[in-house]
Amino acid sequence: MVALRDAKINKIGVWGLGGVGKTTLVKQVAEQAAQEKLFDKVVTAAVLETPDLKKIQGELADLLGMKFEEESEQGRAARLYQRMNEEKTILIILDDIWAKLDLEKIGIPSPDHHKGCKLVLTSRNEHILSNEMDTQKDFRVQPLQEDETWILFKNTAGSIENPELQPIAVDVAKECAGLPLAIVTVAKALKNKNVSIWKDALQQLKSQTLTNVTGLTTNVYSSLKLSYEHLKGVEVKSFFLLCGLISQNDISIRDLLKYGVGLRLFQGTNTLEEAKNRIDALVDNLKSSNFLLETGHNAFVRMHDLVRSTARKIASDQHHVFTLQNTTVRVEGWPRIDELQKVTWVSLHDCDIRELPEGLACPKLELFGCYDVNTNSAVQIPNNFFEEMKQLKVLDLSRMQLPSLPLSCHCRTNLRTLCLDGCNLGEIVIIAELKKLEILSLTYSDIEKLPREIAQLTHLRLFDLKGSYKLKVIPPDVISSLSQLEDLCMENSFTQWEGEGKSNACLAELKHLSHLTSLDIQIPDAKLLPKDIVFDTLVRYRIFVGDVWSWGGISEANKTLQLNKFDTSLHLVDGIIKLLKRTEDLHLRELCGGTNVLSKLDGEGFLKLKHLNVESSPEIQYIVNSMDLTPSHGAFPVMETLSLNQLINLQEVCRGQFPAGSFGCLRKVEVEDCDGLKFLFSLSVARGLSRLEETKVTRCKSMVEMVSQGRKEIKEDAVNVPLFPELRSLTLEDLPKLSNFCFEENPVLSKPASTIVGPSTPPLNQPEIRDGQLLFSLGGNLRSLNLKKCMSLLKLFPPSLLQNLQELTVENCDKLEQVFDLEELNVDDGHVGLLPKLGKLRLIDLPKLRHICNCGSSRNHFPSSMASAPVGNIIFPKLFYISLGFLPNLTSFVSPGYHSLQRLHHADLDTPFPVLFDERVAFPSLNFLFIGSLDNVKKIWPNQIPQDSFSKLEKVVVASCGQLLNIFPSCMLKRLQSLQFLRAMECSSLEAVFDVEGTNVNVDCSSLGNTNVFPKITCLDLRNLPQLRSFYPGAHTSQWPLLEELRVSECYKLDVFAFETPTFQQRHGEGNLDMPLFFLPHVAFPNLEELRLGDNRDTEIWPEQFPVDSFPRLRVLHVHDYRDILVVIPSFMLQRLHNLEVLKVGSCSSVKEVFQLEGLDEENQAKRLGRLREIELHDLPGLTRLWKENSEPGLDLQSLESLEVWNCGSLINLVPSSVSFQNLATLDVQSCGSLRSLISPSVAKSLVKLKTLKIGRSDMMEEVVANEGGEATDEITFYKLQHMELLYLPNLTSFSSGGYIFSFPSLEQMLVKECPKMKMFSPSLVTPPRLKRIKVGDEEWPWQDDLNTAIHNSFINAHGNVEAEIVELGAGSAL
Repeated sequence: MVALRDAKINKIGVWGLGGVGKTTLVKQVAEQAAQEKLFDKVVTAAVLETPDLKKIQGELADLLGMKFEEESEQGRAARLYQRMNEEKTILIILDDIWAKLDLEKIGIPSPDHHKGCKLVLTSRNEHILSNEMDTQKDFRVQPLQEDETWILFKNTAGSIENPELQPIAVDVAKECAGLPLAIVTVAKALKNKNVSIWKDALQQLKSQTLTNVTGLTTNVYSSLKLSYEHLKGVEVKSFFLLCGLISQNDISIRDLLKYGVGLRLFQGTNTLEEAKNRIDALVDNLKSSNFLLETGHNAFVRMHDLVRSTARKIASDQHHVFTLQNTTVRVEGWPRIDELQKVTWVSLHDCDIRELPEGLACPKLELFGCYDVNTNSAVQIPNNFFEEMKQLKVLDLSRMQLPSLPLSCHCRTNLRTLCLDGCNLGEIVIIAELKKLEILSLTYSDIEKLPREIAQLTHLRLFDLKGSYKLKVIPPDVISSLSQLEDLCMENSFTQWEGEGKSNACLAELKHLSHLTSLDIQIPDAKLLPKDIVFDTLVRYRIFVGDVWSWGGISEANKTLQLNKFDTSLHLVDGIIKLLKRTEDLHLRELCGGTNVLSKLDGEGFLKLKHLNVESSPEIQYIVNSMDLTPSHGAFPVMETLSLNQLINLQEVCRGQFPAGSFGCLRKVEVEDCDGLKFLFSLSVARGLSRLEETKVTRCKSMVEMVSQGRKEIKEDAVNVPLFPELRSLTLEDLPKLSNFCFEENPVLSKPASTIVGPSTPPLNQPEIRDGQLLFSLGGNLRSLNLKKCMSLLKLFPPSLLQNLQELTVENCDKLEQVFDLEELNVDDGHVGLLPKLGKLRLIDLPKLRHICNCGSSRNHFPSSMASAPVGNIIFPKLFYISLGFLPNLTSFVSPGYHSLQRLHHADLDTPFPVLFDERVAFPSLNFLFIGSLDNVKKIWPNQIPQDSFSKLEKVVVASCGQLLNIFPSCMLKRLQSLQFLRAMECSSLEAVFDVEGTNVNVDCSSLGNTNVFPKITCLDLRNLPQLRSFYPGAHTSQWPLLEELRVSECYKLDVFAFETPTFQQRHGEGNLDMPLFFLPHVAFPNLEELRLGDNRDTEIWPEQFPVDSFPRLRVLHVHDYRDILVVIPSFMLQRLHNLEVLKVGSCSSVKEVFQLEGLDEENQAKRLGRLREIELHDLPGLTRLWKENSEPGLDLQSLESLEVWNCGSLINLVPSSVSFQNLATLDVQSCGSLRSLISPSVAKSLVKLKTLKIGRSDMMEEVVANEGGEATDEITFYKLQHMELLYLPNLTSFSSGGYIFSFPSLEQMLVKECPKMKMFSPSLVTPPRLKRIKVGDEEWPWQDDLNTAIHNSFINAHGNVEAEIVELGAGSAL
């Protein structure tokens, strides 16, 4: 968790043996990070041995609350990248990485670009993490110690008190080798077993031999095999082996159905529905045995790869199952003939199939499966391949290219399951010969027309066409002929339904499927539905009517109905009416035919409905009207979620009085863009919402209150029942008229005893509570409250109703004057723990907010004689995050007076203005504080602070507080021992970071005995503080042992580095309190990595007496707006900066050279900038060279990867000829008007890795590579150069006038523009092999001979006014 909080670490690795508990550990990390609000979002995904990028993207998207509309991986990656960048901070956990993973292909932003993004990666291999994924800190998860193993084993296995059993159990636990996976699995298998079984188990564990399976140790295998043996029954054991066989990643429950039914695994089941129920039972059994894991979706389960390896080994050893994975399949790789005689299952995983034998003599083979295989397009399945597989029941040839199926398929009379998922299918008429076929799966295939002969499959029970979106033709009567069909899935597939007698299938054919129990289908228009169609037999269905619905996501409901443009005024299809009564998940869009649609759809009140979504239906005025319901029934008795969107004329959600039990299971409500809605619920309905957990209302322009009491509502005795007792999250956003949470007359104000803070409860209708905006009573469970753009809101809930609140955000509420009203609290007798669980407080853009806590009328001041009263009356015990921004009228956290107190403590008697956090309020847990744009705050802290308050601060940011004179009082210094990050910026009056009252300005500076230590600060950032004169006034030194990043800019009156000199002592003795930020030589920077300086008072950056041991780890140096310096890095500093990687210099008008090499001793030659990777030089008008040409020894820039020089008009030589740029990838030179050439031939020869070359607006440049009279045979090859730009170079005549032979083998793009004197590229022949066409203006030129010819022709064509673009277009490209 420390690494998660470290701003410098953005990639963390967790590694260890398989089964050691890495996944469990990072799950706990995710939960704790979410609980502590370390990140705005925490998302996780499993990568697994064979990464499925779309699945990874889907898992991340689900946790981000987004759905993909894009089909391609690239499109989804772009959407995911955009969504993740919207989060200010996000933690991404990628579990189980086996090889280098391209995060960009998934859509995960690099932490280098998204500073708030942090990655946690798990793997078995530390090398994968540190070398391939570039993790910065890795943690190894070790196996458990013996005592830890025993505790976990005993807790899982239950009571082991039998003296005879206990020593045996201890030995069994030891055999698990400290791996939690093995420990838990074995303990569950032996739970409640007798001693003899335990003894036998121990013998089995000790007698196992080596497994010869990579990653599967003997201990793990023996443990898991033992647990397998203790599974009860052949059925569950066979099912376990099947789970281990069919997938490398997540296991589809539907695939288990297809294979299991085909293999006849589920004895005693007669229908697919019964088989599905059996699978659910078996899955639960294996989960309880720790063999299967949850995935978060009921359509998939997951198996640990060690469990999978165990299953495959058992299947191979005991059941003659032949498996291959991650290998190339050739003829010689198959088992011998005698072995093939015994094989029952063949399974190929992630294999590259080069060729197949003519046939396999496998008379006992029941299953032949290929999963995630790579097939060569030339590979053909021999016609006789399946000839000798007489018992074949399940055949899976997924993701293969099949121009036709082999002839031997048709004689497989026992074949029951055929899967051709993801195949490129040609002729498949032969399938019709498989008369006993029960399951046909063509998911995600490219089939466009279903063969008419499919109608002959009269035993077909399951037909899966999911994702076959190219399917446009199903001949008439094919579907109706499949009379035994129980499961038809056409998700994201065929939609071209027509009427009867047409050339395509019609919906009336579904009437002939009397056994159909599961149906996924999309119907483009409700008019296509026959009036007499019924769906009485359906148990599971997803029926979409309309062309606007997306199949994205996995629905947990078994019965989903989505209707678009449904006219309820017409006679509805009987089948749809009956489905509505059974539907669990209902989506309605663009409905018409009445103002109260739902009541017409089901007058009984939707007794089965769990999820309701209604959108874009302007005619709807009520969702449900009690007058239209059957009197004996309630409304929506089991509904869990309600979503309403763009119902612009909606007046009430629920109109009228409803019987008890109505809406009683509602957990989540979301309402958006319902402009006519004035309130969310009536009081009578609200009282029944006892399970409501989450409410979100946004953009409802007429919303006045959340709960309204109608005139005719009976005033019952149940007013003492609090509303919404289980409400956890409340979000109200963009509700401009919301002034009230509840009605004003007779408000419900009772509070449960657990939420009462004061000694007594205010009576009903107490005037001071009812005055102004009123609040309804909650059950005290609210965790998160978010209020944004509620322009009419004046007050919030009283704290007594928010005792479980953990997060509060209030933004853009123009009229809000206070947040917490404390008038009801009695605090005379001691401290008050206010909002005891509040952890995060964000208050942004509240222009009228004067105080956060109102303690009574500000005129009730108390006499100063009460100054001895105790401090810290009001405590926020768990508050760890405070963000206060754009609060122009805020003066103090707590208003000046208490209404109920008879005294006042005022320690700052000589402070004539309020203090933001005065002595009455305490924050013992605060670690993050942001204060921005608080125009009226002059002082943040008083000189007396409650004990332990603010002692845990880790990060402080103060910005744009124009009247603030200082940040911390001197008494805070000792409390900042945990401070890690401090930023102050744009505070125009700030004079000092610390205020030292009573400082003796005449102190003797010769000793400087006052030492301030900031032990944990890693980042100090001071920007645009024009009045800042010192960090800590008075004579002192400071220590910064962990400081990693220092930024000081636009502090015009502050010296960053200075020495104790007689001049300083004289100034200090005269009363000048100005002090440098760092007093040399008493301070060093042992861990500083980034230094950014600019536009401060210093006339020089580095005093010459700088300590020799300074900056040993400095990697990044930015210097800007130093107008008087001549050299950026003098020789005495060059020796100290041997770890420098990035140098950026800008707007330094007097700089003549960047590096000064004179005086550099030979001893430090090896340390001379050998790690520098990037140089940027901008706006340096006086720069003539980077360093002197003849300086010896020169600089070592062999690590340099990027050199960018812009607007350096006096530069006459970019680099000396002696420089070698062996790793330079980018060279960009712009607006350097004195350069006549860019580089010498020797420098050009060193550019073997250059990828991008850009030169522009350099008026004097005549050639890029200087002509130094070399031999005509000199060859210069730019091996990696892909992109070249020559722009606005009026004197450029050629790339080089010398006789060098240039070669550009990788050049793909070239742009030449406004180079009117360029008649040729170079005197030698230049033929870039990857340039195909030339574009000159609007004309296209075919490639002609070489680059010289192209340039010359464009010159002639333009008559001296050339604008040419030469662009590479690869194979198959077009301009």
